[in-house]
Amino acid sequence: MKRGEQRAKLVELATLIWRALDGALPSLPQNTQAVLRRPVVDGDLRWALSLMIAAALGINRSQRADVAALMRARGLDSDVQRVLMAEMGAGYVVAQMDALLPRFAELPRTLLSEKGEEIAAVLARAVNTWPDAARSLNDWLEGVEVLHAAWALVRRFPDPNAGRASLWGEPPDTPTAVTTQRGERFDHADYSARRKKR
Repeated sequence: MKRGEQRAKLVELATLIWRALDGALPSLPQNTQAVLRRPVVDGDLRWALSLMIAAALGINRSQRADVAALMRARGLDSDVQRVLMAEMGAGYVVAQMDALLPRFAELPRTLLSEKGEEIAAVLARAVNTWPDAARSLNDWLEGVEVLHAAWALVRRFPDPNAGRASLWGEPPDTPTAVTTQRGERFDHADYSARRKKR
């Protein structure tokens, strides 16, 4: 599957999560609300977190059956999603997200239903029942690695309300020009004696 299609599928899933997070926000602790509203490019951390959750689900390192069912339904290709995250230096942060996904155990099944209110309730419940949720989640979201990844993600995948194109040029799905390797250029070099210029 082409990378352009995979980018669109990632944004589609992230948008579903983002809208649900917006509905869950009033049910979350005040300090978590403040962290999630932190500006990132022309969006906020809610959008960055939505992209990270969507990417972690798309990559599915844990190989959970419910996540695999969501991936199939959404048409997400784990190899392409892994490359997309690596391009932005977000692969490490998304790998950390994978460890957090068990906290959101109901999320993959609920995302299949695409019912915004149910997804919002699952997200709110996951955060509110997490021991020290506010502190541990907030500390992770405000960490330097997450913030760097968030800026790269939001620049590449604008907030749905941003009304702008990606600030990154989109790499082509297939290479357009073949560049010769240095060794090949060396093999074809002219080895004749050089003359001094007069």
